[in-house]
Amino acid sequence: AAWKLDLEGGTPAPMELAEPVSMVMPSPDGRWLAFGGTKHLLLADRSHPTLPPEIMTEGVTHHMTWSADSRRLAVQIDDEVLDINTQPASDRCPSGS
Repeated sequence: AAWKLDLEGGTPAPMELAEPVSMVMPSPDGRWLAFGGTKHLLLADRSHPTLPPEIMTEGVTHHMTWSADSRRLAVQIDDEVLDINTQPASDRCPSGS
């Protein structure tokens, strides 16, 4: 089980996860939590605590590592390496392009 803990106080609450997880990797800035589930990679945005973790892709997670700026997550899923961009699409492209 995974638990949410408000660092400003309050009672810990269980996180609703779609499946059991074998690894957890917080981003360097603390905004994101990546979960290696038994069948999927899940990503939770701590700036939106009421939303459940989002399923990013299928497969068994073997390794995860964050970029220093927390904008990218490199993950080995099964026998593939994926580069997950955590920036919203609107932040990736200048407006009008």
